[in-house]
Amino acid sequence: MKNLIEKVKQWGLDRDIVYTGKDGQDKLEMMEAQARYTLKEVNEISDAYANDSLEEFIDGIGDTLVTMLVGSASDERISSCFEVMVCNLNDNPHACLEKKDFKDLYVNLWSSAYSLIHVKPHESEYQLVLHDLDRVLNYVNSQYGPKHTLKDCLTHAYNEIKDRKGKVVNGQFIKEE
Repeated sequence: MKNLIEKVKQWGLDRDIVYTGKDGQDKLEMMEAQARYTLKEVNEISDAYANDSLEEFIDGIGDTLVTMLVGSASDERISSCFEVMVCNLNDNPHACLEKKDFKDLYVNLWSSAYSLIHVKPHESEYQLVLHDLDRVLNYVNSQYGPKHTLKDCLTHAYNEIKDRKGKVVNGQFIKEE
């Protein structure tokens, strides 16, 4: 998992969407741009539910993880903590003890992802989004049978983006069509 996380972070660095201290870069603006992209990906999870599509769920969860890893990579302290949380949660997923409706899980996930934009970046916000994302993955596993992990989702997302070309607009990577 650590190797995969490093590949995702390097992908972000290669596309200049991770803060490195270069002239003209604003760390908070770059992190906020990725947080906005995280919200976009969270909305794709809602689409997966509407379409009753396991593949779209896996894609949306993986894409959300990519945006969070890239966003957190702009702050070494947050990035280090977030990477540990992702690895630990992948190795020891939470059992979904309460049966929650997807709509409740989605509202919690969207709210926590939204906080990434409006709160000074801190590892606790990333932890909350990751926790809610894991609960959605538990829901997916309970509905679709085979057990998928965060690593499965991140691997799927990375394989889709690794060769992607595009440009940066307002701190977000926009893929070529």
